[in-house]
Amino acid sequence: GETLRSRRTSEWQPPRRVLPFDPSFGIQYQLDNFSTVKDVIASDSQIRIGESEGPGCHYLVCDRLGNCATIEFIGGELVYHTKETMPVKALTNSKYADSISFWKKNRVPQPDKHRSIERFINAADMVKIHGSKTAQTSIDYAFKILNRVAHPSYTQWSIVYDMADLSIYFSTLKNKSIRYFSLKPFDFSCETPVRVLDVNAELSGNITAKFTDYKYQINQNLIRDTFKKTSSLKHLPESVLDRHSRYPETTFCIE
Repeated sequence: GETLRSRRTSEWQPPRRVLPFDPSFGIQYQLDNFSTVKDVIASDSQIRIGESEGPGCHYLVCDRLGNCATIEFIGGELVYHTKETMPVKALTNSKYADSISFWKKNRVPQPDKHRSIERFINAADMVKIHGSKTAQTSIDYAFKILNRVAHPSYTQWSIVYDMADLSIYFSTLKNKSIRYFSLKPFDFSCETPVRVLDVNAELSGNITAKFTDYKYQINQNLIRDTFKKTSSLKHLPESVLDRHSRYPETTFCIE
């Protein structure tokens, strides 16, 4: 339950595998291989996001046991907050320790890049209020928090995970309707095809049955459309787009 940095000792430790690529790949690796927050924290002895990719990378992770932790990479080391050192389960763009410090002072620094601290304070206050003064359901209240801290033009989606019920609720900038799906009917074995869904499709309500089997063409269309609409990426050659499009085909399933 402490705030810890990965310790360097004279005792032998297994070699750490450094991931020199997009930090989201490291997060995906953890989602694929670990089921508890404890496992994610312990994995620091074996896997690490590369130094050049890690600065500014942080995220919040929770499990079905109700445990949560913030994971940050500071000075080449893993720093996490959980249990008693995580007084509020929220995270924005700033370091968690800095966010908590300003929240306790109820003060927003200037400048406040991306309104990070301001949004953290708003979210933290609302998290603390829930359960004591609100009659809203947890799902509705979670979206109320997300709407409060969202940017009207830049926030592309808002997602609420019901860990107990294994359901996921979301809305997007292009489709404000809240829709949801349950993970319970999905077969995650290697014998079944990967299932996909366009998050911006004109759907609402329960969309569990709307998923379709993955096909290369679906991903290729998504990559081309996204890259062509992004100013910093639209000039990339076709060979690069094709390599990104074919990435799923380079992975394999292990049970």
